[in-house]
Amino acid sequence: MLRIHFTERDLTSVVLADDVSLMWELVLSVHRLQARRRHRAFDAWQAEVLAAGLPEQCRVLLHLAPPIGYTPDFLTPEDAVTSIDAGRDAIADTDRSIVGAQVAELDAERGLAAAQRPAVDIDALVKALDVYWHLALAPYWQRIRRRVHEDLEVRRQLLATSGIAALLESLGPGIEWQPPFLIIKGPRRSADLHLDGRGIVLQPAYFCLDDPTKLRDPLGRPTLVHPTAHDPEVLAAGEDTADPGVARLIGPARHEILGAAAVPGTTSDLADRASVSVSAASRHAAVLRAAGLLASYRTGRSVEHRLTDLGRTLLDGA
Repeated sequence: MLRIHFTERDLTSVVLADDVSLMWELVLSVHRLQARRRHRAFDAWQAEVLAAGLPEQCRVLLHLAPPIGYTPDFLTPEDAVTSIDAGRDAIADTDRSIVGAQVAELDAERGLAAAQRPAVDIDALVKALDVYWHLALAPYWQRIRRRVHEDLEVRRQLLATSGIAALLESLGPGIEWQPPFLIIKGPRRSADLHLDGRGIVLQPAYFCLDDPTKLRDPLGRPTLVHPTAHDPEVLAAGEDTADPGVARLIGPARHEILGAAAVPGTTSDLADRASVSVSAASRHAAVLRAAGLLASYRTGRSVEHRLTDLGRTLLDGA
């Protein structure tokens, strides 16, 4: 369990990320690729990537980003990285002493003797990042990015209309706001993080599951990475386009779900309003979300849906 301590100043210094973080998604996807725990949103993607065969040069990523435990902070730079080129450059420019110290910390935590610790060559790591990106993330990136943008849009609206407490209460089932503490549940050892007026950046990530994560570096900008809503369509095989799914919206059932979301509600709420099963409401909501008509975000243990501006425009003109 992690307990984050907020002062009054911290509560006025909570910042929502501006965009998706490519390096956080990449690192968390390496965690997910190695995870034994299954999740329907990632199963097909995991099987597809493993079946394609992970090149030997990518093995360094498996070592640096294990599914449980510490991952070196230098892999997720503080400055926003939204392209693989910027990510490669940021890693390549990292001070070698920082890389060495953080990798040594990782190896020590894993109980590796000095003779067992593989050397980490930055040039080789940069090449591995590029290969892994094109294999495991690039085919799905536009959908991942849209999902993160949806999450950010909804949370900005929530902050503007309901305030900071509502925002902190909405971050996911593994996070509880117990003023003045934000409690992060999980398998980690109990620890405390004092923000001391620095505030915190909230970064949604599709590949973050039930265990929110943060940077360990005490001198770095406090950042909490939390999950977006998940569904298999985001990582579905097939060509990614800028406007997916719109042609599939024709039909009365999805029109009912779209209308039901005029008032924000959970999947169960939409099902009740449209007089359909929860599973049917979930399927229709996934299609509407893929088309950019619905935004979905976690609130406690539920997923809440609301119309995007495009969705409301379509509904109002229907």
